[in-house]
Formats: sequence, C-alpha cells, structure tokens
Amino acid sequence: VSARYNNTSIVLGDRSNESNLVDPENPDALNGEHDYDRINPALGFTYEINQGHGIYGSYSESARAPTPIELLCADPNAPCSLPNAFLADPPLDQVVTKSWEGGFRGMFSNGINYRVSGFQSTNNSDIIFTSTGGIGSNEGFFRNVGKTRRIGAEAGLTGAWKRLDWFLNYSFVHATFETPFQAASANHPLAVAGVISVAEGDRIPGIPEHTLKVGGEFSVTSNLSLGTDLIFNSDQYLRGDEANLLDTIDGYALVNIHGQYKIGKYLTAFARINNLFDSDYETFGLLGEPAEVFTTFSYPIRPRTEDP
Repeated sequence: VSARYNNTSIVLGDRSNESNLVDPENPDALNGEHDYDRINPALGFTYEINQGHGIYGSYSESARAPTPIELLCADPNAPCSLPNAFLADPPLDQVVTKSWEGGFRGMFSNGINYRVSGFQSTNNSDIIFTSTGGIGSNEGFFRNVGKTRRIGAEAGLTGAWKRLDWFLNYSFVHATFETPFQAASANHPLAVAGVISVAEGDRIPGIPEHTLKVGGEFSVTSNLSLGTDLIFNSDQYLRGDEANLLDTIDGYALVNIHGQYKIGKYLTAFARINNLFDSDYETFGLLGEPAEVFTTFSYPIRPRTEDP
C-alpha cells in the first residue's frame, strides 16, 4: 500500500517582446502560471498458489501535469505550428490515470515460464493534439478530451529445448475514447465545416489492437549462435480520423534474423538483418494535404485518397 503526493508548478514567460506570432492585442498571451497537485494511492498483492505458480493484482493512480509545450499550444482560436511556433497559454487540466492489473505467472515442470495478465487503464482529462491543417498537419492545438480507456491482456511464454532458446509474447490493447467530443480535422473528407463527431467507443488512432512477437536463438557451436524473430502488428486508424470513419492502415508482419560469433575472450562479432523479405509496410499515418507536403519535403511521402 502506498501514496504519493505530486505538486507541479509551471511558470511560462515570453521574453522576446518582439514576437510577430502573438496577437498584438494580447501581448501577454504566452505568459502564464499553472499549479497542479494530487495524492495518488496504490495497492497491490502477490500470492503463491503453490511452488512455481502465483497470482498477483494491483490498483494504482497517477497524475501527469500538462507539459509547457501543451500549455503554450492550447488555444483553438490560435493554432500553433509544432514544434516551436507557440501562440497562447490557456490552462489545461492534468491527466489522472486509474489502472487495474492482475494475472498469473510461474513455471511448468518442463521448464517453460509463463505469464498471463489483464489490465484496464482510464485516463481522465486526457490530452490530445487536434490538427487544424497546415503543412504536414502539424498545425493545431492541444486540448482535454475527457476520458480515454485502454483495456487489454498480455501473455508470454519462454523456454529452452536442447540448444534452442525461444519466446512468444502477445498483447491485446483496445484503446478507445470514452467521452464524446467534436474534433477539428481540416483534412478529413467526411468532416462538416472541418469538424468530425467522435463517439464513445471510437478507437484511438495510432494504436494497433494486436501485437505478436515470436523468436528464438540456436547455439550452433559454443561460439556461434543464430536467431530469428517475427513481429506482427494489426491495423490502426489514421491520426485525424478519431471518429473511425475511414479505412485503417493495414497490419504488417516482419521477419528479422541475427547472429553472433565469439572471436575471443574479449571480442564478439554481431550481425543483424531487419525486414529480411523487404516487406513494404506502414507504421503510422495521418490526414494531410499531399500537395503541401510534396512541395515542402524532398523525401518520398505516399498520399492516400479516400472515396467518401
């Protein structure tokens, strides 16, 4: 059983006095003083069912004060261009997280270790970045959006068989908005006047529900070992599509291989090949204006069109 007291004071001041970004009618828009405090309790237990097997559970609360960057970019009437064109300093609420976790862990008689757990984490007054457009969709503001929730489970196995060490890890995370709100999304094809309606239960963009990692390492000799691993991530929604109105980014699977050779007592050579089969995959996506991006950046960016 524990309790932790947090107190955070953030004082922001604009020392330039010559910024052409701030509204001339409100020269103190970047100045502000914010205080946050909270007592966060926690409770946990472990219980040994028998030799080699146990159960555990916990409940905890934590708090996160808004960062200076979030506070300096929190006015919907004065969207900023990240990472450093700040325009205003309105207040934001601190994020309070309440979490439950529990599960089983132990080792079977054949030497295989296991763990199975479930969890639920609720963020109150969560903070997200809302895009209002601009090059690369990096112009917008931070805001509190009420509750968000992450419910999931994790399972893992590790073991050894002769000269092979292996592992398997799986996780499921269902991350959703739990408070309806109106989100600005200037580049969304289905937005009405640049706004989309986010409903309770809509998935949070950028978070795949399923993740799987499987791999092993084989000792060819006492000096040489070779290994491989497979990584799978399921689909995810585009940032800017918090209402889940468009198709998701496809999931992907990657295979990597690695090896090491012990040359001497103090020298070991390593080698690794990531994405062995040269798979074409996407790990993140957001809604933007491709024409603006192509004229600004030299590296290749793939536009995606949607048919409403």
